[in-house]
Amino acid sequence: MKKLFLIFFVSLLVLPILVLAQSEKKKAAYFYSETCPRCQNVEKYFKETGAYERYDIQKLDTHQSENFEKLNNLFSAFGVDESNRGVPVVFFGRIFLAGDVPIIRDFAESMEKSEASFFPEAQIINKLTQAEKDAANQQKKYVSNIPLSIIISAAILDILNPCSLVVVFSLLTLLFIARAKRKMFVFGLIFSLVIFLSHILLAIIIYNSWESDLWQKYLLSSIIILAFVAALVNLKNIFGWKKSRILENKKIYKLIVWWHEVRKEIGEKIATPIGFIGLGVLASLFLWAGSNESYRAIISSLKEDGNLIKTNGVLFFYNIAFIFPLIIVSWIIEKFSQTKKFVLFQEKIFKLIKIFLGVIMLFVGVYLILTRIN
Repeated sequence: MKKLFLIFFVSLLVLPILVLAQSEKKKAAYFYSETCPRCQNVEKYFKETGAYERYDIQKLDTHQSENFEKLNNLFSAFGVDESNRGVPVVFFGRIFLAGDVPIIRDFAESMEKSEASFFPEAQIINKLTQAEKDAANQQKKYVSNIPLSIIISAAILDILNPCSLVVVFSLLTLLFIARAKRKMFVFGLIFSLVIFLSHILLAIIIYNSWESDLWQKYLLSSIIILAFVAALVNLKNIFGWKKSRILENKKIYKLIVWWHEVRKEIGEKIATPIGFIGLGVLASLFLWAGSNESYRAIISSLKEDGNLIKTNGVLFFYNIAFIFPLIIVSWIIEKFSQTKKFVLFQEKIFKLIKIFLGVIMLFVGVYLILTRIN
């Protein structure tokens, strides 16, 4: 009996609240003038559609000075120029509709989508607008305010980007082609320095908004072609092209012999500081074509922050962290090249690296094509 009484008592308390909540109407402020023909059209529309019954609409005649002042304050809060102000106009939530045609056409649909839980006031709109600006500024500055350790971690993770992996495996391939035991680490440092400077240059271009759709289009197209050519060159042995009947043709055979001689000469030229600089620049193009979104986000955030000293510091440490794995790879390869296992397995390891590079190049080519389509 006590439980039934408790349930009944609670119901008496809750039921009026639920009924009140369900009956809560959306609110709007409608400014009009008795002498305005367009306002009469809106008035007729509100009456015919039952808008006054469905919604809680304040009717404010602008002939009254306080309503006229309130209207101008609302227009100012919404950033409307004085030359574009007039009646009829209806405000609800964070939206306003001005003119009889827009009101009649869009009011019902817009009102249903809007919360419209309060009568619009200039002070309320200004506070909401300021709160949105503060939230947007906080979001823009978020990246530039995070700890340096997070920036460095993001740079290290950036190396897992497919286009960045192309750079890593390109470096491995070049070091094996060079096969200069005591110079592998030096060549790796040169290559890494080129990547560092290239990434910094990319940051300068993004920071100063120098990017153009034209050069990006041609760069992307060139990298796609380069990716597929490199993929075919590195994966040709997997498809058994050497055993193909086409290669039994004398002209093709001479062409292959010529290519092997050219490749040998290229390999000899690669094993120089200038060669690694040139190939570092070539590898950098992949970073430019498919630069990681986190890198762009950091640069955009630093641009919003407007602190040039901080920008230079963050970019320096980010790119030092980015090339750090390349330096480690170069050091490991040099140490490994001094062991007996390197002599025994260098050809097999080199072929495996070429396969990995070919697969990544193929993936990057397809990825960039899809990026261009989208």
